[in-house]
Amino acid sequence: HNNRDSPDTRFFCVPMPLKPLKSNNPKKEALINHAGKVLLRQEIVDRTISDRFNTKSKCYVCEHHDFEEVSKSTAVTLNSGEKMNVTYKLVVPSGAGPSTESKTLSRGTGRDRGVRKVLDKILAEDKKSGKKKKSGKDEDWAMCAQQMAEESCPDQSRIQLNPSVAAAAKIPQKKGNADDFLHEGKMFRATPVTETKHLQRKVDASPVVKPGMSDSEVKRRTGFPNESAMLSYIIVACDGDINIIKQRQTSLTWYEEWFMMFEYVWNRSLTRLEDVQKTFSDLRLEDVLRVVDAKLDICSTSRDSWPMFASFEEDKALQKDKWASRYNAMRPVMWDMTGISAYAFSSADLQRLTFSSYYSENCFKAGIFCQPCGWMGTTDLWTGGVSDSDYNRRAGYLKKQQRFQENDLVEIDGERRVVRFLNIIYIKGQVSVLPIGFRRTCPQYLPPPTYMGAT
Repeated sequence: HNNRDSPDTRFFCVPMPLKPLKSNNPKKEALINHAGKVLLRQEIVDRTISDRFNTKSKCYVCEHHDFEEVSKSTAVTLNSGEKMNVTYKLVVPSGAGPSTESKTLSRGTGRDRGVRKVLDKILAEDKKSGKKKKSGKDEDWAMCAQQMAEESCPDQSRIQLNPSVAAAAKIPQKKGNADDFLHEGKMFRATPVTETKHLQRKVDASPVVKPGMSDSEVKRRTGFPNESAMLSYIIVACDGDINIIKQRQTSLTWYEEWFMMFEYVWNRSLTRLEDVQKTFSDLRLEDVLRVVDAKLDICSTSRDSWPMFASFEEDKALQKDKWASRYNAMRPVMWDMTGISAYAFSSADLQRLTFSSYYSENCFKAGIFCQPCGWMGTTDLWTGGVSDSDYNRRAGYLKKQQRFQENDLVEIDGERRVVRFLNIIYIKGQVSVLPIGFRRTCPQYLPPPTYMGAT
C-alpha cells in the first residue's frame, strides 16, 4: 500500500534512527528510555523489512497490518559502567513471515462451505432475474443473518467469518487491528517494565517516618518548627500540585523521601550518606542521591518561577502603616551585604580574591534586600575581596529593577504609570549613593531621604 493507491489508508511512521545522547553524564532514566527507543526501531524494522540495522531515514507501516504487544530485553550500560538488563513492552507489527502466508484462499469448514453454496445460489438467481446485487432481499437477509450470527456468538472465542464466505457475500473484511493499540494518536512505543531489586525494601516494610510525627521530633531532625510548617513548605515548593508532591524515586513513600532530603540537606542531622542509607531502609547510594537531586530540582524550579520583587500593589497592601506614611507612592527597597565564610585557599590568587578585610576571613559576598511588605531576596555570590560599592555598581540588579517596574505599571489618576524603585543601600553603617553617571543609566535609583545621613 501507499498513499496514492490507498488514499484512505492510515500509515504509521517508524521511529527515526536515534543519535547518541548529547549529555556526557545522562541520568539513568534517560539511558533506559534511549535504549528502549533503539530497541523499538530495531524490532519494528526487523519485522517489516527484515533488516534491524537499516538506517533508512523514514519507514512507514500501514493500518492493514496486525499489531501486537511483546516483551523484549536489552542490556543498558549505566554511567558507572555497570550493565543493567531492562525489559520493555513494545507495540510492534506482528511478525508473520512470508512462509506463513497462504497463496490460495481456504474454503473453511463444512459450515462455511454450506453457507457459501447458499450465497452462490442466491447470487445466481438474482443475476438470472436481473436484480441488482445491492437490492436483493435474499442477499441482504443472508448478509444480516451471517453478521448477526458472528456478533451474537456467546463465548469470547467468536467464530470468525471465513474469507471465502465474506467474498461471496460481498461483505468487506476489516484488515489489521491498529485501533486496538493506538494511544493518543501514537502507535509505536516502548515502556520499561523491569522491576529492580533496589526498589524493594530490604528490611521492615513499614515506613521509617510517616505523617503525624511530634513537632519536637520534626524540629530535631529537619529544622522545621513543626510538621505543619514542613508540609506547607512542600506544598508551596510544588505549587500545590499533588502529583509533584507525591513523585517518588524509590520504594520509600513520598513523605519519607521529602523527610530524608530535609534531614540530610537542610538540618544536616544526618551528615553521612551511609547513615542515610541505614536509616531509610538500606537504600543504595545512587537511590539516595537521586532522591536528593529530584527534590532539590523541584525546589530550585519553584524558586526560579517567582518574581525577584513584590509588585507595587502587593507591597502596599501588606506593609505596615509607618512605611506607607514615610514612603508614600514609592517602592522602597533596603539593601545590605552579607558574607558567607569559606575555607582558606591554597591558590594565592583565590586567597587574595576571597579575603575580606571587613570580615577578616575568606568569604563570598552577596547583596540581600527587603521590601516593606516583608519580601526578601538575595543576589548572586561574589568573591569576598570586592568592595560593597563596587558590588552595587556592577551586580546588575538595578537593570532587573528597571525591567520589573516597566512591566508592573500602577494606575494613577486613571493612567497606568511607572513607579520607580527607591534603593536604600547600607554600606558599613551608612547609606550609599551611587555615582551620578550610573544613576542616569538606571533612573529608578533615587537618593535616600536627608534624615538618613546619606554620604
